[in-house]
Amino acid sequence: MKSILPLLILFLSLKMLQAQDQSYLSIELDGGLENEINYPPGTDFHLFNGDGDLVASDGDLEVPYKIVTRHMLIVSPSYKTDTDRYVISSGRILMKTHSRTKNDGDTMEGRKSNLSGNSVSLLRKEFLEPGNKGEQNILLVFDNDLVFRYFNGEVRAWYDGNEVPIQGMYLIDTPQGTMKISYEPIQGELWWVFEEKSN
Repeated sequence: MKSILPLLILFLSLKMLQAQDQSYLSIELDGGLENEINYPPGTDFHLFNGDGDLVASDGDLEVPYKIVTRHMLIVSPSYKTDTDRYVISSGRILMKTHSRTKNDGDTMEGRKSNLSGNSVSLLRKEFLEPGNKGEQNILLVFDNDLVFRYFNGEVRAWYDGNEVPIQGMYLIDTPQGTMKISYEPIQGELWWVFEEKSN
């Protein structure tokens, strides 16, 4: 019995460390934030060079991989059955880490946060009436005064009561940093991360 207790403590400690250090795939194409594509933690991917050789994958990408010639990136997100394929000639792929993510199963009702700690919280998640082709419309309210709405294929965001632009799928700049939202409307899967501006 004494030997089981230290093993159990070690196992639980490792699980807590893994949960805190989840990396997500970021594809940075030339052109800034509007050309950045992000996938949730645990997404499988394979990057092949122009000769068809595997040069990077989800298990071995430890430093950013700069792309200057034609490459094929195949991404297999967990929220869909098919793959996303990208032909990239300029940019880079990398694994980014964050200190806080919230996904579909998490609730943060009424919780306040400290923005200096990179801890933006989701205060309210509301599924609206079903939309086009069975899509689930959603309204998200964050504790940093950001509101995001997906309705019948159209996305809108407001910060501090004023409408703000959304870049790409779906990057929203605020004075404190950038909110990155991934939402799959057919299955209703949600993932988000807030990256604070560096000082």
